[in-house]
Amino acid sequence: MDMPELPNYIDLWFVDPDTVDNAAIQQITRGLLSADELAQSNRFRFPILRRDYLITRWLVRTILSERLSVPGQALHFAANRYGRPYLPSFPDLSFNISHTSRLIVLAVAAEVEVGVDVEHIQTDRATPNLAEYSFAVSERAALRSVAPNNFDHAFFSYWTLKESYVKALGTGLSTALDSFSFSLEQPATISFTSDTVDPTPPHFWLLQPSSTHLCAICVRRWSQQLLLRAWTVVSLTSRVPTNVIVLRRSTFS
Repeated sequence: MDMPELPNYIDLWFVDPDTVDNAAIQQITRGLLSADELAQSNRFRFPILRRDYLITRWLVRTILSERLSVPGQALHFAANRYGRPYLPSFPDLSFNISHTSRLIVLAVAAEVEVGVDVEHIQTDRATPNLAEYSFAVSERAALRSVAPNNFDHAFFSYWTLKESYVKALGTGLSTALDSFSFSLEQPATISFTSDTVDPTPPHFWLLQPSSTHLCAICVRRWSQQLLLRAWTVVSLTSRVPTNVIVLRRSTFS
């Protein structure tokens, strides 16, 4: 099946699940989600996890349906051997989802592989011990020089960039997080090095979608400079164009 021609953008869709009421959640389950998705939602022990899963599946099916002019319930998803989902009928469309406390984000792009990660930076998960376990030598050294009041922001800058890359690769955490590294020494820029040669060099953005969140985007297999567009989904009923703060980005050549 041919995919409709799409503009040269990476589109980002943000949802704060805490703004979605129960009535909207109930509406999600009516006719759009598959039987397997509904069954999966019932396996979650905690209601908040079930809510976030349902919103995520609604977001993916709704936005991809609009982009492809295909009914949302007709979209068929598959997964690669690492669990990354894709649309077999539309192989040139890439999408990726991430969620954290109070924010879900969907990234959609054509003709590239896209990965996205979002993290809540007010958390006790950012620790030197976790950095020693997960980060490359140069990144660990850089973090040791960061002032304590800036540690969480620096930690999650590296973490989101790393997650976005392995998600764009489609390999998830089967790729060791210390096998590639980022340098954030220069203002507003991102430098990337890897132990292996990537035939499709990645490019990155580090965003601040809210005062308490960081979000990283990675694209691979690009042919020309890409632009970002973003929307905030309000109560699953409307979309508001959003100017997301770009903290850093790769230099395109």
